Amino acid sequence: FFFLTSVPALTMSKLGNEQQQFPVVTKQVAGVIGGVPTEVVLSRFENTIMIMATQTQKMGALVRVCKDSPRDPSCRTYSLTYLLGSADELMVDVYAQTLGKIISAKLEVMPPLLVGVSLNSYDSATFKALVALVASKPVW
Repeated sequence: FFFLTSVPALTMSKLGNEQQQFPVVTKQVAGVIGGVPTEVVLSRFENTIMIMATQTQKMGALVRVCKDSPRDPSCRTYSLTYLLGSADELMVDVYAQTLGKIISAKLEVMPPLLVGVSLNSYDSATFKALVALVASKPVW
């Protein structure tokens, strides 16, 4: 489980169905993926989006994803930087880049994305289920 503490809300305003809190908008979602309880926390800061997904109650690898600015606007490339953990698990790269593509498709300018992943399995079924779980509670 993730335990988050944040600065008390200073201002609140209602935008559609979502309550906007200062300084961070945070959503949590839980599900069972591959028979394993999975927790996801999504936070939107002023200049960063953070997605933490775990089946182990640990943060795991923490990757920073930035959308590159290629000369050809139809080309979408992303830079990945490991802030914590090891780059040994190739699927963490795939997860981080896929989440970056999903978010950048919804936003005109994508802020840096922090992705923390600690899963028991990195197979394709887990990947698809995790992406669906994340997409069910967007903060972007």
